[in-house]
Amino acid sequence: GRVETAWNAMFDRVRPLGDDVLLTSVDGEWSFRDTVRHLVFAIDKWFTIPILGDETFSPIGLPNSGSADEPWPGVDRDADPSVDEAIAVLRDRFDRYRTTVGSLDLSALPAETEIMENGLEPTLMCFQVVLEELFEHLRYATRDLDVLTT
Repeated sequence: GRVETAWNAMFDRVRPLGDDVLLTSVDGEWSFRDTVRHLVFAIDKWFTIPILGDETFSPIGLPNSGSADEPWPGVDRDADPSVDEAIAVLRDRFDRYRTTVGSLDLSALPAETEIMENGLEPTLMCFQVVLEELFEHLRYATRDLDVLTT
């Protein structure tokens, strides 16, 4: 979809940039690498675990600050992946999401799904949250990289 295409363009943009840029925070926001790590976490929380049935989060996932103290199974609080490793995991999540959405039988989905920390949520909302996270964090990453590279 368009969001994945936009993220792939972003990955092309950051490829030549060094860690001095991609690990740098602007105004206290996440670095590019940590934004990618958060997206892995968000997709796991709202999709790979509740929809696909995975039992653990990616070790590199980065919870938002309000959720940091939750016991997220599989998350390694000390993870320090390279930018390339983080992008590779996010690309895997894109592939899994695209494949699932492409073959989705809406009538087979339950009306509600249990989401860790949130409780029961409308199942279709899970897909919306993933897209919203991807869209919003692309905006943030673009904004911050524009500051760092101009």
